[in-house]
Amino acid sequence: MEYAVSMAEGAGRYLGDGILHISIANVIIILVGVGLFVAALLVPFPKGHGDAKGGGKK
Repeated sequence: MEYAVSMAEGAGRYLGDGILHISIANVIIILVGVGLFVAALLVPFPKGHGDAKGGGKK
């Protein structure tokens, strides 16, 4: 347990101004999540083959 506490003492860098403080690791995770969300909106859905009634191949 002492090892975990000693590792956490100086860990992390923070960005902050005033009342807002956020770690660099959290900023990276948030940016990756937003990037995946935007990619999911922009990537087109796969298009089916055949007619809309589920007919498949003709």
